[in-house]
Amino acid sequence: MFKRLPATPHSNQFIGIQYLRGIAVLFVIFDHVTGMSKLPHYFGPNYSIFNDWLQCGGVGVDLFFVISGFIIYYVTINEYDLAVKIDFKSFFKHRIIRILPFLWVCVIATALLKLLGRGTFPVWEYIRAITLFPVGTVEPRPVWSLRNEFMFYIIFGLSIICFKEYKFKWGWLILWFLTPVIWFGIGLQNFITIHFLKNLLDFIFDYHNLTFGIGVFIAYLYKKGYLKYELSVKMGFLLCLIVCIPLLFIAHILGMKNASNSFIQVIPTGLYSGLIVLLGLIIVANKNLNFINRIGLILGNSSYAIYLTHTAVISAMLGIVAKHYHQINPAILFVLGCILAVSVGILAHFYIEKPLIKFVKSKFDKGTRAKILVPDNPAAFK
Repeated sequence: MFKRLPATPHSNQFIGIQYLRGIAVLFVIFDHVTGMSKLPHYFGPNYSIFNDWLQCGGVGVDLFFVISGFIIYYVTINEYDLAVKIDFKSFFKHRIIRILPFLWVCVIATALLKLLGRGTFPVWEYIRAITLFPVGTVEPRPVWSLRNEFMFYIIFGLSIICFKEYKFKWGWLILWFLTPVIWFGIGLQNFITIHFLKNLLDFIFDYHNLTFGIGVFIAYLYKKGYLKYELSVKMGFLLCLIVCIPLLFIAHILGMKNASNSFIQVIPTGLYSGLIVLLGLIIVANKNLNFINRIGLILGNSSYAIYLTHTAVISAMLGIVAKHYHQINPAILFVLGCILAVSVGILAHFYIEKPLIKFVKSKFDKGTRAKILVPDNPAAFK
């Protein structure tokens, strides 16, 4: 069942990583169904779903960031010699096509729904979301993490691709990963009195830089051939789910609600997320997936769409249920919210996100192919 593989390049779909994506977005949904139900215009602060324990599900974002650090390094760096295999323009083209078009659709849809449903239109929150402006609140709320994602893309692209001729290129990237230790650990942020500048620097040196760094380090080990193992299990998705559950306990012990929001919290959640990703890397599955694993794969493939749409779905569901069925059992409300959020996200993935990416990619490419400096697993760019 468990065997050592030769350290040679081989095709790997990382199905375990896709399982983890799906679990991470489920955790975030748990958090938001639990937390949003307590808002005054829904069920109020005294309403409790499972004693609010699942409000720690925002820790799924930390897992997302570790996965992102791994994937970005993996698709950018060649095997063995660690040479850069894609130019800066192609790197950002892939990231923009993958992230921005569907984001813009979700922001516009959220704005229209909020205007029609509540008569409000926080225009600057939408503008900041569309532009991924680093300071200030955004709508929909999950966009905050995409700002961190793009900051990572910028730092990674500049350090590794633009500075690829310089020996210190890795030094700049490692320094950015460790900036939270200096900025928050030493307390340098306390010396900044200008509000906007402090918020901007807090964003640039965010706690979650550490989680991206953990993912990149895991990818480095993988590229060097140290993690070339396979673990064949029939219930890979369930195994990943079981291994992820302690992450909720860690978050609960640390007193976390939503994603980690302190330097002390992000260290244990990031390190454990790294261990989870190590497991996800080695999980393989037969060509014919069983029903449970298929569900896990669909969740993983749809995770971005689910992540961006789930708060609007939950909000609409809570508004209707709170108005007409105010005495609903909390457990039933929780299950209903999760099912609706996941279902709408999956539909959005297949019928909006995928066609949109295909359309935008065709316009970007115009018959040309991305410039790959060193060929290595082109399928990873899909």
